[in-house]
Amino acid sequence: MSEKSWDKAKLQFEGGILHAHMLRGLLDIPCFSKICLYTVYREDKLLRHTADPSLLRQPVGKRLTSQPYKDWEEPFIPILNENVPHHRIQLNASGQGEHTL
Repeated sequence: MSEKSWDKAKLQFEGGILHAHMLRGLLDIPCFSKICLYTVYREDKLLRHTADPSLLRQPVGKRLTSQPYKDWEEPFIPILNENVPHHRIQLNASGQGEHTL
């Protein structure tokens, strides 16, 4: 998982949840009891694992209120004003992963 792909994944999560709510309304389905997010990835390449410390610099004039991409390791992601459960599933070299529901 890279910085760019994590940012894209969060936008896709938001869009998916909005579409699910839209379809729920169109089909007159009751409210969802729970929504969970799952991310499947091969490598964790976010900034905290980089060998290049220059990538950890803050832009001039901008203060970071928290560590970048800290939400990657959190069990919940704030999406649409709700904390949605998030599960990370790492794949092995052959592309297989495991998660128990």
